[in-house]
Amino acid sequence: MYKCESCGKIVKVIKDGGGKLLCCNKPMIEYAGLEGLPEKLTSIKEIIEFAIKREEEAYKFYKGLAKKAKRPGMNKVFEELAAQELKHKTNLLNIKKGAKGRYKKFYEISSNKIMDMKLSDILLDVTPDTELTYQQALILAMKREKQSYNLYTTIAEIANDKRRKLTFKTLANMEAEHKLKIEREYDDYIFTEG
Repeated sequence: MYKCESCGKIVKVIKDGGGKLLCCNKPMIEYAGLEGLPEKLTSIKEIIEFAIKREEEAYKFYKGLAKKAKRPGMNKVFEELAAQELKHKTNLLNIKKGAKGRYKKFYEISSNKIMDMKLSDILLDVTPDTELTYQQALILAMKREKQSYNLYTTIAEIANDKRRKLTFKTLANMEAEHKLKIEREYDDYIFTEG
């Protein structure tokens, strides 16, 4: 696989034809793989199990940020995000169990167009220290959601059947919704309150 350092696009080479891959008028760099992605996800069950683990990690991440919160009300935002991740995990577990009606409701998310304020594209990375300002915590969360969105979008692009593509597009949209919520909070708090 190769990645564009400018736009972040990832491509999978099926058959090497020689030469260099270009994107944004620059050579693409070799990319070892997608962080946290198992070598093969061959069934919907494996996809759902992978997504459940990602939701568990996100839940722990937001619970950790809520504990570190110093500003009044700051922990509420992260507790809400943690609760959403837990809800997503519950939905995925119900799909895994074969709960009737869950697939249709789950897949309806993939058709929603989610606005992208692109704040995570212009903000500098933040190191997750023990003491985070509210602004730093929002940036950290925003970039984490973008990373998850990019992961699921890339997997959807390289998935080899429609159902897998749709599953990963749905998961990507769930992450985009979280990112938008964080971007709006950042916009309201940082740009309004300064």
